[in-house]
Amino acid sequence: MSDSDKQLAHSFFREKNTNFPSKPKVIEDLDIFEMPDGLGMQFRGLSNPVVMKGLLVDSLLPLLLPLLDGTRDLSAITKSLPVNTDFDDVAALLMNLFIRGIIVDEETNDSKVDNFATLANQRQRLFWSRRLGVTRLNRTSLEVDTKIKTAKILLIAEGLLGAKVFDLLAICGFQNIELITVNNDPELDRLYAEIGVSPQNFSDQIEVLKAAVLKKIDGQHFVIAAVRNCSNDLVETINELCINHSIEWLRVQDNGSGIECGPYVNPHHSPCFACMLTRQISVNDNAVEEELYQQKLSVGQNVSVLKGESISLICTAASYAIQDVERILTGLETPFLGGRVVKFSSDGNIESSNFLRVPGCEICSRASTLVRFGGENGISAN
Repeated sequence: MSDSDKQLAHSFFREKNTNFPSKPKVIEDLDIFEMPDGLGMQFRGLSNPVVMKGLLVDSLLPLLLPLLDGTRDLSAITKSLPVNTDFDDVAALLMNLFIRGIIVDEETNDSKVDNFATLANQRQRLFWSRRLGVTRLNRTSLEVDTKIKTAKILLIAEGLLGAKVFDLLAICGFQNIELITVNNDPELDRLYAEIGVSPQNFSDQIEVLKAAVLKKIDGQHFVIAAVRNCSNDLVETINELCINHSIEWLRVQDNGSGIECGPYVNPHHSPCFACMLTRQISVNDNAVEEELYQQKLSVGQNVSVLKGESISLICTAASYAIQDVERILTGLETPFLGGRVVKFSSDGNIESSNFLRVPGCEICSRASTLVRFGGENGISAN
């Protein structure tokens, strides 16, 4: 090991803000494979397979790994190794393992599995432990689990799409879901009643839905709009309400041709839905025809048509969206749908398109917010 490597390892352990575990433990759910003929070790199960090679990997790492069981601090680990072991070598290996996300903090796991929900939660936590090293915003999978269980989500749900989003949120462990349904028919109301949920149902008239959202939006951590064949004006209203209340939100929308996931909007930090519409106008070959159709939707002519829904397509899009909700609310990995729309079609085609923020957007730019809400009783520039 070079002198520069030794110096780096020393400085790493002197630094107080590295988040290095006090009692490091190799992730329980990894597949560790020691290759023959001195080819090194593989660690499978992380975001990408990790391969470590070299003299220390062949000689010292097999002795070090069994000691990383979450019961020993750094001092106890070094004392448990052969007396002639160089601490610089140990430090270099530990730093490497930590940076690659192979070792984490020790945490408690429930040993008793008495139902499917408990089993699913344990399996999820094992998976999350293998992703802790991606962003290091969570020290243990228990932190991830707690963030999900305590997150407050307002779900605006329409049709089977909205019902499936609600169902998957509950399965994934979200326990605080405030539900508003749109244009629900009696059959869907009975489905919700079977699982003990009595949502408030509203029409898709903008002012009616706006009033309903305003009653519930305060105190929420996140908003999901899972809607079908509604007007852009309705979604823009949700977009503006969330931005005005500084609440992140995500669109999942069935437009009859496919289901679009995105954009994820982080108020004043990412492109919003209005930015997306502005960008689309400049590249849409049928911009005039689209505008005429939106006018039709705005006057409520969509309620009795396009009721058919594909269960398999709904499950695909809903799962994709909720994965990003997990990333957003836990910080486990980087969100994917910021400034992006992913469209799922029944023919198996998946389209992904990115868009940039519109400078001076009247909805999401901070300058426009000051203008619209400034004044004597509003927000001042100071």
